[in-house]
Amino acid sequence: MNPFDGKIILGETRPVEIHLPANYDSKIAHPLLVFLHGYRSTALEHQTYFNLGPKASENGFVYLYPEGIKNVQSERYWKATDACCDFAGMGLDDVGYLRDLIRQVKSRVNIDDDKVFLMGHSNGGFMTYRMACEHPELFAGVISASGLTWLDNAKCKKTGKPLNILHIHSVDDQLALYEGGIFLKNPFPSAEQTVATWQTNIGCTNTNLAATGNTYDFTDEVSGIETTEYSDDGASCPANASITFWKLVDAIHTPVYNQAFAQEIFDWCMAHYRV
Repeated sequence: MNPFDGKIILGETRPVEIHLPANYDSKIAHPLLVFLHGYRSTALEHQTYFNLGPKASENGFVYLYPEGIKNVQSERYWKATDACCDFAGMGLDDVGYLRDLIRQVKSRVNIDDDKVFLMGHSNGGFMTYRMACEHPELFAGVISASGLTWLDNAKCKKTGKPLNILHIHSVDDQLALYEGGIFLKNPFPSAEQTVATWQTNIGCTNTNLAATGNTYDFTDEVSGIETTEYSDDGASCPANASITFWKLVDAIHTPVYNQAFAQEIFDWCMAHYRV
C-alpha cells in the first residue's frame, strides 16, 4: 500500500492521518514515529521542512504528525514545560492527547510496542521531553531537535526509567539558545544541562559525553561538515537506555535538513529498539 493512499484518520477535534509505509503488512508489527511541530507552525509545514515521510516509508515506519491546538492568537502550540509554550495559560492536556493518540494508532495499525519513537522540533522538542517525563513506558526512544527539558527536574515525574535519547542542537541557535535562556520570564536550561539531566533521569552513572568520531553534513545552508556526534560510553547506562547528542555549528534554529539527516534519524531509531 502506498503510504499516501488509503488514508486512516484518527481523532475528531484534531484529526491526524496515519501514513503507512509502502511495504505495510497488517500481519507484521511495524515501528512507529510520531513527529511534533514547533510553536506557531503546523504539522504540514514541519513535514515539508523536515521531509521525513519518504524515509519513513523506505524504512518501513508508520508515521504521523499531529497538530497542536490553536491559542487565542490562532497560533498552534503544545503545552510542554513551564517555559514553552502555553503563553496564554489555556491549560490543555496535550500529554493525555498524545498518549491516547498513540493508543488509537495501535488499535488501528499493527505497531511493535518496542519500536515506538517520538520526535519534536522546538516547542515540539520541549513536548517530547515532557512526554518522556510522564510516559517513558510508551517509547523506545525520543528525539528533541532544538527543544529543552524542564529547568526544575523535580517536575519530571518518572525518572529512573530506561529510555534512549537523541538531542539535536546548534550552538548558534538564535531562539532556543544553546546556553539556555528565558521565554516570557520563564527560564529554560541549556542544551548541555538538558543532556546531563536526562543522563541522570534514565539511570546512567556517567554524566560526560565523548565524541564518537562520527561527523555529518546535515544541511546545505552550512558549508561542509557542521554536525559532531557525542554519546555516553554505553557501559554507564542500563539496558535500553542511552544518550546521543548531535551538536551543530553555524546552523540556525530552523536549518533546512537534507535527506542524509532524515536517513540518520531512522538509522538511529533502528539501532535503539527495546530488546
